[in-house]
Amino acid sequence: MDDLIGQIHGVMPNGTIVRGVEVFRIAYETVGLGWLLAPTKWPILRQLSDACYAWFARNRLLLTGRASKCSSARCRVGRY
Repeated sequence: MDDLIGQIHGVMPNGTIVRGVEVFRIAYETVGLGWLLAPTKWPILRQLSDACYAWFARNRLLLTGRASKCSSARCRVGRY
């Protein structure tokens, strides 16, 4: 459950699970905007973008002002 909450996941039509920035790369490619994230496939930028997303995913509630709404991996439903 922590892994599911910790980062975005996507399920491909064949059942393969993809995680992190790769989900965005595939989604953008699917809607014809793959060129926007194409540089994140380059070796150094791939590592950097994956690391930045991992940091953001871990801190997203705090960064978006929603940290007080969640405790013990459970969030209250409400307006944000």
